[in-house]
Amino acid sequence: MKYKFESYTLDVERRELHCDEIIRPVEPQVFDLLHFLIKHRDRVVSRESIFEAVWRGRKVSDAVLGTRINAARQAIGDSGDEQRLIRTLPTKGFRFIGAVREEEVQNLNASAFDNTAPKHKLAWSVNGTPIVAVGPLLNMTGNVSRQHRIDGLTEEIIIELAKIGWLSVKILPAPFADRPIAAKQLVSKSGYLLQGTLRETSNGLRLNVLLGETFTGYQIWAQHYEDIDVSIVQNDIARRLASTVANQVYGAECGRAGLASPRSLTPWQYIIRALRLISTRKRADIDAAEKLLGQAISAHPRSAAVYSLLSFISTLRVHLGWHSRTKMLVALRTAEKALALNPDEPWGYVAIGYALTHTRPDEAIEPLEEGLKLDPNLAMAHYLIALASVFTGNSEIAFRHADMAECLSARSLLARGNIAAHDNVRATACIIAERYPEGIEFSRKVIAQSPRQTPALRSLIVNAACAGEREEARLAFKTLQQFAPTTQEWLDECSMVWRRCEHYQKYLEAFRIARLG
Repeated sequence: MKYKFESYTLDVERRELHCDEIIRPVEPQVFDLLHFLIKHRDRVVSRESIFEAVWRGRKVSDAVLGTRINAARQAIGDSGDEQRLIRTLPTKGFRFIGAVREEEVQNLNASAFDNTAPKHKLAWSVNGTPIVAVGPLLNMTGNVSRQHRIDGLTEEIIIELAKIGWLSVKILPAPFADRPIAAKQLVSKSGYLLQGTLRETSNGLRLNVLLGETFTGYQIWAQHYEDIDVSIVQNDIARRLASTVANQVYGAECGRAGLASPRSLTPWQYIIRALRLISTRKRADIDAAEKLLGQAISAHPRSAAVYSLLSFISTLRVHLGWHSRTKMLVALRTAEKALALNPDEPWGYVAIGYALTHTRPDEAIEPLEEGLKLDPNLAMAHYLIALASVFTGNSEIAFRHADMAECLSARSLLARGNIAAHDNVRATACIIAERYPEGIEFSRKVIAQSPRQTPALRSLIVNAACAGEREEARLAFKTLQQFAPTTQEWLDECSMVWRRCEHYQKYLEAFRIARLG
C-alpha cells in the first residue's frame, strides 16, 4: 500500500517516505508511527493503541512518545504548533487529519498476506501438534441485529488462526458454544478451547475471550477488548488475538513437553524442545538440541520436519562462526533427506536455502520461494531471502523481505527459534546500504533480546567502525571473541559469499579497526 497526502508518499512495502519523489530519511519506529496514524486516520488513536502497535505492547514514557510524534511531524513538514496533519487531542490521543489517497501496490509476494491458510501445514505432517477449537462468539448485548456482524468477527478469528501453520483449527457448532463440558468432549485431549462473548458496557461494547486447556480444564489466558465496533470487520483485533493465542499455546506446549517422559515424546514435542534450546544461542544448548533431534529420528525415522530442523542446526553452527563452511555438505544432505521423505515439507526448502545462503547465495532464493508457495506465512524463508539478497548486493530487496519476516513471525513456528532474525538481517543490509547509524540500532535491538547473537555482534562491529564509533566496535569485537573464538577463520571463509568485493573489504577493514580499538 502507498498512502499519498500533499506532496508526500508513504510506501509501506518499501518502508520509504517520499517528498516530491525524493526519499526523506525516517527512523524505523517513526515510520511505524506514521503508518499507524495514517492507516487509522478515521478515528482518534489512544496512547495505549500506539504502544501496542509501535512498541509491541511495551509502554514508554510520555516524553519518548512525544519525541516520536515530533519526529513524525517534522518528517512530513508539520509541527506541534501548526498540527496541520497530526493533531493532538489532550487526554484522548492523536489523529492524522490530512486528506489521503490510497494506492494498492501489486507485488510478487502479495500472497504472503492473503486470507488463505498454508497449502502445507506442519500440523498435518507432524504428530502431536495442538488443536484449537473455536466456538462462535456469544451475543450477550441483547441486540439481535448485531448477530451477523458478530459472526463475521468469529470468522475473522478463525481465518487468522488457520494461517498459523502448526495449529489445527476446529470450528465448534453453535449448540456447544455455551456448554464448556460438551464442547471439551468434541476436542482432542491435546487441544485448547477458545470462547468469547460480546457485552454492552457504559462505554460501548466489550469483547471477552477465554482460552482453556481441554486436558486439564484450566484457563490459561483471558483478555478483554474495549470499544468494539461490530459495524466493520475487526481485522486488527482478529490478528492480535490469533497472535496472542499462538503465544499462549506455544508456551503451554513447551511446558507440557518439558514434563513429558523422554520415551513418550511425539515428533512435535521433540521439535518445540529443540526450538527452545536453539533460541538461546548457547553452544551447549544447541548441542543438546542436535542430540535431541537425533533421538527424535531414532524414534520417528520418517519425520521430514525433524530432518529439516537438524539440517538447519548444521548451518546455524556455521552462521554463528563455530564451524567451517566445509561442513555445509552435511546440512545439504540432511535437508535433501527431509524432502525425499516429504517433497511438500516447507521446512526442507528452508533448510536447503539456508545452506545455500552460506555457500552459493545466488542459488538460495529458488528453494526458499518454493517453501513460500507451500506456506506463504513462513517468516524464516523471507528472512533468508533477505540474507541472500544482502550477500548478492541488493539491500532494497533485503529490507523488503525483512519487513515481511517481521510481519509473519508470530505465525511461523521456526521463527520462534530465531529471535529477532528480521532485525539481524536489517543490520547486515545497512552495511551495504551505508546506513550505518540505523545498522547500529538494529544490532543493539537484537543483542538486547539475544546477547549471544554473533551475527548481530559482527554487524555492530562493521556498522560502528564505518560510522566512526571505534570504541563500540572494539567492545563488540571483544564480546564476539568470547562467543566465537574462531572469528578470523570465519572472516577468511566468508569471502566466498560476498558477490561484490567492496562489501567484503568493508568487513575486513572494520574488523581491523575493531582489533586496534
